[in-house]
Amino acid sequence: MKAYLNLLLDLQQQAQSQGHRQAVVLRGEREWQVAVTAKATAHWRDKPSFALGNEPFSVTKQVAINRGHQLLGQECQLLIVELDERFDANSFNAACGTLAAGGLVILLERFSSTHNLAQQWLLQHLARVPILDQQRGFLPSVDFQAKVDSQDDFFELALKSQQSAVENVVKLALGRAQRPLVLTADRGRGKSSALGMACAHLMAQRPISIVVTAPTPQAVTPVFQHAQALLGELAIRSKWQLSFQQSQLQFIAPDNVIETLPPCDLLLVDEAAAIPQRLLQNMATAYSRVVFSTTVHGYEGCGRGFSLKFVPWLRKTHAQVRLQHLALPMRWRQGDPLEQWLNDTFLLSDEWGALQSTVLDFSALSLKRCDKRDWLQDAQSLQSGFALLVQAHYQTSPNDLMQLLSEPEIELWLAYCGSTMIGAVMTVEEGPIDSQLASEIALGRRRPKGALTPVMLIGQVNALNAASLRALRVMRIALSPELQNRGLGQGVIQLLQQQSAGQYDYVSTCFGATDELVSFWLQCGFVPVRLGLSRDAASGTYSLLMLNAREFDHESWIADLASAFQFEFSQSLGSQFRSLESSLVTRLLKQNSVGVTWTPSAVQLQRIRGLLANFAHGGSSMENVLVWLRYALLHSPQYLDEFLVALILQQQSITEIASRFGLPGRRGVEQHLREQIRIRLEDTQFTL
Repeated sequence: MKAYLNLLLDLQQQAQSQGHRQAVVLRGEREWQVAVTAKATAHWRDKPSFALGNEPFSVTKQVAINRGHQLLGQECQLLIVELDERFDANSFNAACGTLAAGGLVILLERFSSTHNLAQQWLLQHLARVPILDQQRGFLPSVDFQAKVDSQDDFFELALKSQQSAVENVVKLALGRAQRPLVLTADRGRGKSSALGMACAHLMAQRPISIVVTAPTPQAVTPVFQHAQALLGELAIRSKWQLSFQQSQLQFIAPDNVIETLPPCDLLLVDEAAAIPQRLLQNMATAYSRVVFSTTVHGYEGCGRGFSLKFVPWLRKTHAQVRLQHLALPMRWRQGDPLEQWLNDTFLLSDEWGALQSTVLDFSALSLKRCDKRDWLQDAQSLQSGFALLVQAHYQTSPNDLMQLLSEPEIELWLAYCGSTMIGAVMTVEEGPIDSQLASEIALGRRRPKGALTPVMLIGQVNALNAASLRALRVMRIALSPELQNRGLGQGVIQLLQQQSAGQYDYVSTCFGATDELVSFWLQCGFVPVRLGLSRDAASGTYSLLMLNAREFDHESWIADLASAFQFEFSQSLGSQFRSLESSLVTRLLKQNSVGVTWTPSAVQLQRIRGLLANFAHGGSSMENVLVWLRYALLHSPQYLDEFLVALILQQQSITEIASRFGLPGRRGVEQHLREQIRIRLEDTQFTL
């Protein structure tokens, strides 16, 4: 065992001399891996060490295999990761970001003998990492070999860059208004730390109110940690609020910032790329001192769409905008082999190059479905397609790559003008679902993964026929930025439908609804059939499901769902969708051909009655059937009572209803409503 430990120490010393980080794969029996790793943890016992997995190692901190994000804002010299079927690429990349210069990550390879494509991809890239094999000994790697020593002080240079960012934030807060700062950085460049340091400086200097917002509160954990550390014992922290004397730093979710417009002296918007542009624009308009910061390469997603769309808008609307990019890593020297390996393995830094649209033949538009098996030998098409998706969709992350590789139902299509690639589409096959499972979905007892469209149609609108159909859902579509707004996206979707007509019954898409996106899908011939009842916590948008059967034989039932949605949506604007953006409401209402005098068909009435029956027996939710309950009761007013009038017609608050009728909170109110509807549905005279 001593010889194995010496090999690990040699790797660590190489990393230390270079200001880099090292990695090693342990390949062998589980007991041998544990024994070697135990030697390493014993040697590093005086230094911070983390473990990702369930193996009980003696480390400073251990988290589950998919909880690497819990380590953010911390630093270690030894990282141990179990690599098996539970592998989570986002968690793994987050954990690797905590490893400092001179650190070593030990990868315990434990995949079973049968590998899916994602595991084959990972194993292929692990072959580039130094390997300590129980049978074959040590297998070095050219990619991770020590390079010639550089004399520059990498940490001092990175610190100067970070300090410049801190000064720019402070200058913004204390200087002239309407001069927003845009701060971008790759992962591990100290961006969030700089925000925390700037907050501490400002809070210690004068009474100040600072609001920080981000897609999730966890994203700004380092901001609070660094501010609290610098302010010392006098700083008082609750979960997402930090107070120091008369100053305050607090987290508020993006949609709440816009809805409540909390007064503050400085607004910090972290991971801004993951926030809809509409919200960012509202923030820039409502607040005079704003910092927009975001990661441009990382496991959270990326910020290139932010750079391409929001930043130009900001520069157009504000006379002075300061831009700063943090390029130098804080925890390791530039050229770190582990960072390069992570970027190559998970396609984190693939850039989409600009196209010369003047030389393209738009009439020669084609669409090709990729054969995933080819990617192990030649990954060029995957790299290009994924680079486009990363650029266009902020949520594209390493887990998306692993999902694309591992799940046969998910496919990548590439669009070409002649021989030049211009776009990419990511799709997933959904359905059919067996009748027993469909019944359980309708009653709210099951919600299987991997079948979003049929589950929504069955569980939320009682479209039971969707269970027997095969759907192709468009997960993401991306075009080269230079070619957008030319109708090419519509052409790509038309080709997708034509090429899928014999294999699927209809095409669907589900996305965070914005005026721009809804307009695009409407132009592609899709119709809305379901709008979610609450905003997504990360994007601040409502999820919209749209369907298209133009090239198929299932148009009639989709048309029925669409007309019912139009009526339901128009009847919900004063309640569930009161805060929906007026531009989006206008866009959706312009498609409304049924109006308030909608007359449902016999098929639609049967489906709606079934939805109410599902609710009565425990399925769906009160909000989901509110419009249809009102419709039914107004058509059969003899079945009204005080409870139903107060709850359904007058829409009094749950608190008022519970107090008035002696019911135990929301659950009691909903259960009583289910019982009342069940009693009425059992009466054959109760008609819609």
